[in-house]
Amino acid sequence: RDVVNGHVTVTDRTLKRLTPPEVQQLAFELDRLVRELRGDQPDLDDVAALRDRNQKLSRASRVTRMVQMWRMEQR
Repeated sequence: RDVVNGHVTVTDRTLKRLTPPEVQQLAFELDRLVRELRGDQPDLDDVAALRDRNQKLSRASRVTRMVQMWRMEQR
């Protein structure tokens, strides 16, 4: 949740510190959060809630792609 809320920035250096099972767990949790965010549909008139949801989805998607690419490079 800290990653999606913008409190923690994930970089290649962050991923290097993690063990392979921890990276796998991070990927699993990010996928779960993305599904949860997509399931939460705010009212279309609530612009602030829509913007917040879209920012969280964008962060989660970016980090998910980064983790996937990092895992591919490690193979």
